[in-house]
Amino acid sequence: MYKVRYFPDSSFWEAEHHPSPSFSWCSIFDARDVLVKRARWQVGDGTNILLSDPWVPRAAPFRLVPVHGGWNEEWRVSNLFNTEGRWNEALVYQVCHIDDIPFILSIPLSNRRVKDRWVWHFDPKGTARIFLWKVVNNCIPTIARLIEKQVPLEACSCTLCGIGDETIEHICRLSPYVKGVLNVVSGVVRVAYSFDAMQLNFTDWLVHCASNLSPKLWAPFLFSLWGIWRERNNRVWDNKSLEVNHVVVQLAVRFQEYQKYHGKGSGGGNRLVVPWQPPSAGWVKIDIDGAFHKDNSSGGIGVIIRDNMGNYLGGHYAPVTNVSSPEQVEALAGREAVSLAMQQGLSPVIFEIDSLTLFHATKLTVIPHTSFIGRVYDDITFHL
Repeated sequence: MYKVRYFPDSSFWEAEHHPSPSFSWCSIFDARDVLVKRARWQVGDGTNILLSDPWVPRAAPFRLVPVHGGWNEEWRVSNLFNTEGRWNEALVYQVCHIDDIPFILSIPLSNRRVKDRWVWHFDPKGTARIFLWKVVNNCIPTIARLIEKQVPLEACSCTLCGIGDETIEHICRLSPYVKGVLNVVSGVVRVAYSFDAMQLNFTDWLVHCASNLSPKLWAPFLFSLWGIWRERNNRVWDNKSLEVNHVVVQLAVRFQEYQKYHGKGSGGGNRLVVPWQPPSAGWVKIDIDGAFHKDNSSGGIGVIIRDNMGNYLGGHYAPVTNVSSPEQVEALAGREAVSLAMQQGLSPVIFEIDSLTLFHATKLTVIPHTSFIGRVYDDITFHL
């Protein structure tokens, strides 16, 4: 509805002031500036991003530190690539500020020529807390809330399930879609949907959940509610929809990335050694692994290819530099494994990995990966 009237030939980000906007559109349009402050470019081929644009993956405003006599104002990110489409490290060191160099060189680039795109750079847990504040203060623009504000809307049923009016309580508790997502978070449904809990009004229900869910469950519970609202908005604004299982996988990947990057993941310690199991006759198995050294932002990737008899068919090992996490190294190893399988024409193939994040991310074939490692995940899922 909004697109037809306010930006029929462009995107929401490019929409201009309208001479006679509605009250709801004024609120949305004014909020765009807030959104822009938390958005940045994700590097693809680098041709659409000026070096002065927001694209550096660190704290806002995501821009390079100006360097006297450094990069040219007309340069684009692609000017920092070498002929192979990788970072020209010598040039980066020559023209960029020393504080920017580690962030630039750590950005994983795609193996394919892909377009640059805008992504939302955020602390997902912090965003979820803001969402909770809006829920408690009845500030979420559900259909029912917009109708209360005299916004003319044709339908009032839930965008996610089509059952019942789209109120804040419905979108956070009553919708079958919501319960389907929360049902995957072990232990949440037992607390949130117990008989006693369902007798409470919505505000008291939230208090009940906050009081009775452990910190390990409260965080993914809150994160899931925010993700459900985000999925609802994707349907309204972008006409894109995901089934419950895809939303669950997407939320799992993003929440795990948050935990890993903030030192709350399950990494570290000794790994469980599991004996190698051969694939079925006619299949080959590709084992993938990576090692990360935090002290110098380096690591190594390893790939081994074997048949059902355990015969070695090939492999690859390479050191990697300018990496920021174990997940990035595992993703690079996964991309190398897929590349080897394609080069050698191997089929059918089993990829064996010990990274849950990589496993979940490569299942998200229906949506772009906008995380920091997104371009690597895109390369993997493109060929699977």
